[in-house]
Amino acid sequence: MAPQDHSQGKDTERRVDTRMRVSMADTHKRIPGSVWLHTAGVASNGALSASYRIPPFRKIVRLADIMEVQRQAGIVHVHQHLAVSRDAAFALHSIELSIRHPKLLSSTDSREGIVQVQAAGVARAGGQVRSATQHFAIDAKSGLEAHGTSQATFIPKAVYARVRRNVLTRHSSEQAATPFEKFEHRELLINDLTDPILSDHAADHFSAMAMVCAIERSVTQFDERPTLASLSIDFHSYAELSPAPALVMNIREDGSFRGTVDQEAIARASFSGQAIRAPYGPGGN
Repeated sequence: MAPQDHSQGKDTERRVDTRMRVSMADTHKRIPGSVWLHTAGVASNGALSASYRIPPFRKIVRLADIMEVQRQAGIVHVHQHLAVSRDAAFALHSIELSIRHPKLLSSTDSREGIVQVQAAGVARAGGQVRSATQHFAIDAKSGLEAHGTSQATFIPKAVYARVRRNVLTRHSSEQAATPFEKFEHRELLINDLTDPILSDHAADHFSAMAMVCAIERSVTQFDERPTLASLSIDFHSYAELSPAPALVMNIREDGSFRGTVDQEAIARASFSGQAIRAPYGPGGN
């Protein structure tokens, strides 16, 4: 990060004395346009405040776009405040996000704003941070507000290869896939690398954001509600790129949904959320 004028952006509860320009390395990106955070600073209480702007590659901002802002801010916070090595692997246990006033996603002013991150439940071993829970508050210029959390373990590069296929969450064992007959909808998940969120997101497995995008795409197409107001995912174990994972899902009349991401008879992730009818059509995506 290069020093930047600290007057930009919104301060956290305690003053942010120095704001820095967010780089590609800070967010694990390789293309400058993939970095949606602009400036960031860590306050004396350890909270990170960062300005963001989502590129106008879609007519309407999606929950997945706001969740990508959450993801990038979480990574910057982990490196800048928790001093986790840049080459550490992130094993995500859970991620969730809820949007207040989701109809404001149709406003162009929802593309930019301020995201704040605070750590809790930080666990250390050998003097190094090994896991943490993060809380997020996102305020867009439009008045849209979003709140979320994530839980992750940070694995040293040398260790990652040995634990690659282990269960990396708090679950003591993998969960059996839910029988198909309990759900209304089933489809194979596609890792859509044409999506701007995923086109610069290299992974040797089906990534968390690939699941987020696939779930959102499936829910909004299947249920004809054009946007998600909330999404929560618990990750039980890695989903491999092949064979393609399957999404099995139930959507209720009120737009609430739940389901699992299954692979080889194992539930790799479980999810739930809420879809809503907003004042724009499905073609706006």
